[in-house]
Amino acid sequence: MKAESRNCPDPRDRECLRRPVSLSFNFISLVSELRISGISDTISIDLFTMQSARIYSLTTKFNLQVTSVRAAKDVREEVTRNFFHLKTPQPHRAVVSLVKSIQGPQDVILELRMDMYHLGRFQASAVANVYVFVTPYKF
Repeated sequence: MKAESRNCPDPRDRECLRRPVSLSFNFISLVSELRISGISDTISIDLFTMQSARIYSLTTKFNLQVTSVRAAKDVREEVTRNFFHLKTPQPHRAVVSLVKSIQGPQDVILELRMDMYHLGRFQASAVANVYVFVTPYKF
């Protein structure tokens, strides 16, 4: 993708060139203290998947951040990045998983960024904002 197609007036402006070409907003609701259990210590709940094109010359790098947390005052523990795991089961695919139960109510915004490189050179990025709403109810 050329700089002109991204509306970058200066083709040497790295910050402009690294702006995402795709931005999505995704919403998930969870009950408070959702049980995450199983036979092994690696049990998790998959919440969101993102992938790039499967091209042999394309390398994809993923990064997950917690960008915002809003929790009620009586919540014992606010969500941190440690509540989530970023798995890459395939080179062009990432899965965001919940690995620790969240006490509600909490509103969490996750940002999953996907940077794509063609033959080692940066080509484009995409960002998925994942809004996780945890209810105060356990049901």
